[in-house]
Order: sequence, then C-alpha cells, then structure tokens
Amino acid sequence: MHLEIEAKIKVENLEFYAERLKKLGGQFEHQCAQRDYFFDYPDRRLLRADCGLRLRQQIIGEGEQIMLCYKGPREAASAYKRRQEIELAVASLAGGRGLLEALGFEVTIAFEKRRSQWRLDDCIVCLDQVVELGFFIEIEGPAEEAVAGVQGRLQLQDGSHLGDSYAVLLAEHLQKTNRPQSWELFF
Repeated sequence: MHLEIEAKIKVENLEFYAERLKKLGGQFEHQCAQRDYFFDYPDRRLLRADCGLRLRQQIIGEGEQIMLCYKGPREAASAYKRRQEIELAVASLAGGRGLLEALGFEVTIAFEKRRSQWRLDDCIVCLDQVVELGFFIEIEGPAEEAVAGVQGRLQLQDGSHLGDSYAVLLAEHLQKTNRPQSWELFF
C-alpha cells in the first residue's frame, strides 16, 4: 500500500516528450499494451465514494502481468492527484474477473492504452496513447516536489492537470457520443 502522487496532462503527440526524456537522461523501462477493466457494484458505490477497482492485463513483449488495484478517494488539499493505492498480482485475468464478479462487482468500462514507461529522477513517466482519447503524460513520484520538478524539466509546467482517471474521461466521452457506459474500447 502506498500513496500515489500523480500529474496527468493531455498532449498533442508523444514524440517530442520521448526525445526530451532521452536528452534529459531518462531511462526507458518498457513499452506495453494495457487492458484495464474497471469494476464497481451495480449501485456504483465505489464511483460515488471516489474510489476505483481495476483489473489490469499488461503485455510486455511475450510476457503478461495481471494486477488488481484498489484506489482510494483523492485527497482534496493537493495540486496533484493524491490517493491511496493497493496493488497485487493475480494469477490470471479470468480468475481475477471471476473472483470480482462472484463478490458482486461488474465491469463498468474496459479499455486499452499503449504505454511507454520511463524513469526520470525519482519519478515514473508514462507516455500514454488511450483509445479514443488521444495522448497523455503521467508523472508519478514520491512527493509533489519531485513530480513538479520532472513536469518542469519536460516543459509541461503550463499543462493543465487532469484530476480524472482515464476511466472517468472515457465514460464522459461515451456519454457525449451516446454510447453505452459499459463499453469495451480496444485498439
């Protein structure tokens, strides 16, 4: 269990930031595809409590990781998104999904993103392409100062922080386009 401190910024493309990370001495960690399945009770009590429950399938090359993650409510008194995060490995996607459904949860939205993960200073920097939404940069670090420092080094200090998760942004997108909320969005 740890405290997630994160900035999320929408950008027009990712190439500039990949090059910038190289010039700044950022360390490339991996490229992957992630399929995220968000779960809630039928009455959406997790959403109302500003919490999230996600099952993630991450494919890196020939390998696969399945992670179950709970995210607590956001702390209000912060310039960045700060929330408790509990994450653990699961043996299989079908097993994780079966367990959550047996406990009364249902998939509310499922989507895919392509992620290039880097490390710069004490932060993880993710260059994300999210299906139907476009390009984003997430900077996660141990303290707000570290996140702000990397944000400045990447020339993103003027970028607006998005407080909402990709799941919320996609749900809003689906509502605007008159599509069902429990939609699977994959590349």
